Amino acid sequence: MTDFDRIFSEFNDADPTAVSTRTPKLDVDGKHVVEIDKVMMKDSDQFNGVLLIVEFRPVSSSHESIKLGQSYSWTCDVTKTFGPNKVGMNNAKQFLAAALGMETDTPEAMALGGKHIEDAVSDDNPLAGRRVAVHTNPRMSQENRPWTMHNWSPTEQKSA
Repeated sequence: MTDFDRIFSEFNDADPTAVSTRTPKLDVDGKHVVEIDKVMMKDSDQFNGVLLIVEFRPVSSSHESIKLGQSYSWTCDVTKTFGPNKVGMNNAKQFLAAALGMETDTPEAMALGGKHIEDAVSDDNPLAGRRVAVHTNPRMSQENRPWTMHNWSPTEQKSA
């Protein structure tokens, strides 16, 4: 069994709600503006990878079930790949670009590097209080497991 097969077989049995602080996830179809509370990295024995965890509070949402002001989180396995596609890194970079106020399809966003993510997850917590837009869309994996796509983008709204 290759390392990829071993990791993927363990991934099939993973519980995506067991990786962070058990805060709810935005697992509904909707458009939201969220205010970032904390961004951190965590080694994960469960996923054999490194997780980017973003804790935030929605300030607006198009979905009636989302409780404004309540803590939610998003977890991204930055080591996740599918073939040559580094989906975990791509998702993390999209979030970081949006949190820094950049459109994600710009040269500035593409130029973000390791130093930027290192700063974002530092104890200084520089992204706290920033607002970012996220469009969430629940889906089913090929293994018939639910997951939610998060599409991050900058917002003009400023924190109070």
